[in-house]
Amino acid sequence: MRRSRPGATGERHWRGGFYELALLMDGSDQGRLGDGIKALAAAAGLSGATIDTAAGPVVPDLTTAEGLRLAAEALAQGRQLRGRVLLPAGRESACGVLLLRDALDAVEDPGSGPAGCSLVLFLPLAGLASAGVEVGGFPFGDRSGVESHVWRRPLDEWLARIGRAVHVSVPFRRAVIGFDVAGDDELSVGTELSVPAPRDRAFLVQEPDGLVFLAADR
Repeated sequence: MRRSRPGATGERHWRGGFYELALLMDGSDQGRLGDGIKALAAAAGLSGATIDTAAGPVVPDLTTAEGLRLAAEALAQGRQLRGRVLLPAGRESACGVLLLRDALDAVEDPGSGPAGCSLVLFLPLAGLASAGVEVGGFPFGDRSGVESHVWRRPLDEWLARIGRAVHVSVPFRRAVIGFDVAGDDELSVGTELSVPAPRDRAFLVQEPDGLVFLAADR
């Protein structure tokens, strides 16, 4: 399941792929998922959250238990939250939140323990561009390599701060930050993967002394 295009700030803001913070969590029960949504929404400053349903948009209050229950149920059913976040430079961007389960792991070995999931905050590139981020033709343009670190590094560090804030109340195994990272091998449940080098995405990895940020270097 991938993100649908229409968004809280208009169709034109939802083009060009997605820049993402994906958090690999152990377990996806409704209570833990609700805690994760609450922490992520607070850390990111998510506003204007809506859920698309067959009956029309639902507006959950993510500061209440009922609103978090509605949001958790929607994400577990494959829907998504869509809203806005305030970027570090002070301008708003369209954003969304979705849940990716490791369904294969749960089906093949249902007795192996709680199924894992990835809680994902995603930012459409067109929305970032509308907010003043110089994404250019990323990831396919001529300046999509190390030159793109000019705008990617501050964005990566901001998303890493969000991840750290979430981790305080809802610990996760690792976080991956970058273009369309949700569902990639770096988030495989049940597999302890080394962090690639060189890498085109950033990571938050759990070390004995806490979370360590590993920046993208290409």
